[in-house]
Amino acid sequence: MGMGQASADKPLEATLLDAVRIEAANIALMAFQVKDNARTELALSSYALSRVNRAVFNGNEGVVSVGAGQRRAGLQ
Repeated sequence: MGMGQASADKPLEATLLDAVRIEAANIALMAFQVKDNARTELALSSYALSRVNRAVFNGNEGVVSVGAGQRRAGLQ
């Protein structure tokens, strides 16, 4: 008896198997999305770190000071 025949004889099992396959596909898609988001966050954090390093080692030209603006606005 082949796999297709066993599934045809047991509709509940076939339905559950389909549900498991769909869920597995959804989990795989979520894993790819997490991987893509992690790469984006890594790229953004690398860029931010390079800006901070440049500001520390080359002076403060072109760097926005967020802390000073927050103190003036009374946010701290």
